[in-house]
Amino acid sequence: MPDLTGVHLKLARAKEHFETYKRLIRGLSDNNATYARQQYNKELGRYEWVVADDWAIPDECSLIIGDCLHNARSCLDHLAWQLAKTPGRYTYFPIHESSAAFKDRAPAQMRSMKPTAMEKIEALQSYHYPGKDGLYSLMWLHELDIVHKHKLLLDTTMRTAGGVATGGLPDSARVQFVSKPFTKGSVFMTAEMPYDPHIQVSYLPIGDVVFAHPLVEDRMAQFVLFKVLVDIEVRVLRGFTPEDFWE
Repeated sequence: MPDLTGVHLKLARAKEHFETYKRLIRGLSDNNATYARQQYNKELGRYEWVVADDWAIPDECSLIIGDCLHNARSCLDHLAWQLAKTPGRYTYFPIHESSAAFKDRAPAQMRSMKPTAMEKIEALQSYHYPGKDGLYSLMWLHELDIVHKHKLLLDTTMRTAGGVATGGLPDSARVQFVSKPFTKGSVFMTAEMPYDPHIQVSYLPIGDVVFAHPLVEDRMAQFVLFKVLVDIEVRVLRGFTPEDFWE
């Protein structure tokens, strides 16, 4: 029987980092709990609500995200090592952007694996799943892990996710959230309507940490991590049976 201890420990470690990240984000919201300042922009004919807190993303945020992704990637590579009869230097869980790239590079990475295991790995490739329910998360994982390990700390920014209101606006007001920037002094929400001295609405801004890298640009970091971890546990690991491993 294969020894999948390392596989499960790596995934468990990735989940621990994910929980740490969620606590960090909750703390970020708790520490930025000032209602936005309301003002009227006569030139643009709209009410504006201005962020009053810093909403500065902690420096450790990128490190925690990177550690989560790296352990998740290592989980897959530990799986590949167990699937190979004679694992070696190039044994690796292949993740490639196209069928052509897979056919060119994956055979060396899957050398000495059973045909059933290789077929399942190929079937998990992101190019088979272009839709919203697909395993594109594996490509996110692969690319972001490379960036974090070898190039740069993962770049994140704040994006408006909404607001909690006290008071209300007329139904005719055209309300719009400003996607970014989301920093102290920036406008996070607007309402196009004539000036009315009786309008006084308090909004508590809600912010999301999003990625700034092209592959996942403007995607919530929490969603990306969640999607990666769930897909590995449910759609990857559960797909392999004892018959796919050598005795």
